[in-house]
Amino acid sequence: MRSLILVALIGLSAGAALSQTPPLLVPRGAGPLLDADCGDYGDGVSESFLDAGQPASVSLKHDGSSLWVCVDAPLGSGVSRSIALHLDPQGDGGAAPQSADAALSVALESGVRSSRHGDEAGTGWSPRPGLDPHWSVAVQVGRARETAEFRVSITGLQAGNCGLPLRLAVEHADAFGPGPSGTWPAGATPAVPAGWRAAEADGAPCGCGGVFDALADAELRASQPGTNYGAADTLLVAQADDESRTLLRFDVTPSIPPGATVQAARLELPLRAALGTAPYTVEVRRVDGAWNEATVSWSSQPAAGAVYATRTSDLAAGILGIEVTPLAAAWANGGLVEPSLQLATPTVGTTLELDSREALGPDGPPRLRVLCAMPATEVPPDPGARDAAQQADFVRLSASSAEPVDS
Repeated sequence: MRSLILVALIGLSAGAALSQTPPLLVPRGAGPLLDADCGDYGDGVSESFLDAGQPASVSLKHDGSSLWVCVDAPLGSGVSRSIALHLDPQGDGGAAPQSADAALSVALESGVRSSRHGDEAGTGWSPRPGLDPHWSVAVQVGRARETAEFRVSITGLQAGNCGLPLRLAVEHADAFGPGPSGTWPAGATPAVPAGWRAAEADGAPCGCGGVFDALADAELRASQPGTNYGAADTLLVAQADDESRTLLRFDVTPSIPPGATVQAARLELPLRAALGTAPYTVEVRRVDGAWNEATVSWSSQPAAGAVYATRTSDLAAGILGIEVTPLAAAWANGGLVEPSLQLATPTVGTTLELDSREALGPDGPPRLRVLCAMPATEVPPDPGARDAAQQADFVRLSASSAEPVDS
């Protein structure tokens, strides 16, 4: 006899070498019923994996507002077995979970759910307290198979919105004994996001915002204080034998209307190579003055203000993502006039080599991805509806009055 458990999951708010497998393109399809029926994914995409030597599969699609993931696995025998979905919304991998990474798990026998996130130190998982309606799950346990279907809010957990790359992994744990019996992708380790499956939600809406390439960039080198590097195809951020910083300028205003709320913004840096000390830290500072890509140098660089964001990573090459939501919000609402930032590192012995916008590299130029919500629009009153309501009131008044009413 099959049992159906529908669980509203709550409890989550949403360098090792990265896997070089091309990203999985998750198509847009019809939102299925949340009933743990993986047969509803004919308009999605599926991949198979082995679970204790037996066939298993994971199916994915999105409907514009939710990412749907359905896991079909062989029936286990462990009383504490579970299925977990691991998410890296930033898509930048790493040797350990970061604070934005999430692990969503449900016990197959009891329906008990749990949520974890990467700890602030970037060394492992921590329980996620509190309530959050941004994801849910349905579980079916049958005679030969067991399935779990996850629904994840694209905007609530920043999982694939606006075409942002992300990484996912699935774990069928304690099914036939302690530890994972099967993982997708094959060989993935739930605690190492670098080995998770890269994916992109095809055609996921932005609402407002979008993807913005750097309009200008320039390296600043302390050992060459009067030299301009605005036309170079590399950008250095270093604190080694020489100190180097990088300036980037963006323009987000055309796609973010006045009054819009910036919900998330991520800086994506095309990292060609990271040399020296690892892990390293990158600081993102606001820039307090104008500058010209063709003339700026170390000696003429504009003043840099407060640190708006930091990122500690051991990524050796690829896309280095840094969350810069407060900075993008300040640009969008006019709190900062100059839409530029400065990159620097306080990590002694580190040199980061980035592709500039002139490089035309495979990872593209430095980019900023912004997700925002349109401002609330007040609907003007309908004069016709108002007049009709007034006339109805007049008729009711006339019918209830003992004296004639002059219209």
